[in-house]
Amino acid sequence: MTPLTDAALPCRRMLGSGGKLLLLVTLLLLLAALGVRSLAERQLLEAMPAPRRATLLQAELLTFRLRCGEDVAHRSEADCRERARNVLSFPECGAACRQAVEAYAPAATR
Repeated sequence: MTPLTDAALPCRRMLGSGGKLLLLVTLLLLLAALGVRSLAERQLLEAMPAPRRATLLQAELLTFRLRCGEDVAHRSEADCRERARNVLSFPECGAACRQAVEAYAPAATR
């Protein structure tokens, strides 16, 4: 087996010191954009009238149960985690609500 050289690895040549910095900046911008999106979604939810928000929460919980419940044979783990995150973002999601989605809830990061 022949050893790999820089000529055999074009990505190594592309990611010289400037390329690594560009990759790092791109990743940081992506993380910042995701954070801004999450903040905007939270602000939009909080600005919604409480009765509408409660109705939307009930709809989200129903969808979660239909797609991610124990009796669902083919469920997407990623979809269920995302739906649990959405449900937990509602201020009205109390103890029973949190318990309903806890199997897919993201771990606490505090």
